[in-house]
Amino acid sequence: MRKNGPKKVPLGRTLSTYDHFLGRSKTGSMKQRTAVVIERNARDELAVVPLSSRAGSHRTRMKKYQQGKSYFKHFVEIEDNEGNPIKVNAKFRENHKNQDVSEKDVNAIRNKVLFRSTPSQRNNDVMKRFRKGK
Repeated sequence: MRKNGPKKVPLGRTLSTYDHFLGRSKTGSMKQRTAVVIERNARDELAVVPLSSRAGSHRTRMKKYQQGKSYFKHFVEIEDNEGNPIKVNAKFRENHKNQDVSEKDVNAIRNKVLFRSTPSQRNNDVMKRFRKGK
C-alpha cells in the first residue's frame, strides 16, 4: 500500500498558476502563467521564476525550452498574493514532467536572476528570507 505523503517537487518542474497569485503585485492580470521551480526548502516551500511568451525588459530567452519560444522573467517569487509561501496547491498546480526545464537551464536561470540582472539585489534579499524561513 502506497503512503500518500508530501512529495518533493523537483527543481525545474513547472507550475501553472495565474498572474494575480504570484507575489504581492496588484497588477490585476488574470492571465495564466507558467513558473519554474528554482529552489525548494525542507518545508516543501518553493522559490519560482515566472515564464513569459514574449520578449521585454527584464526577460531572457530560453533557447532550449519550447523551441526557444519561452522567456523567463528576472524576478524570484516566494509568496502568493496572500503572503503565504508558494506550495503545490489549488493556486499552483504541478505540470507534467515532460514540461520540465532542464537542470542546465535551471542553473542558467539561477545565475541570471541572482547575479547578472538588474533586480538581482532584490532577488538575493528574497532568497535570504526564503532560506531562513522568513
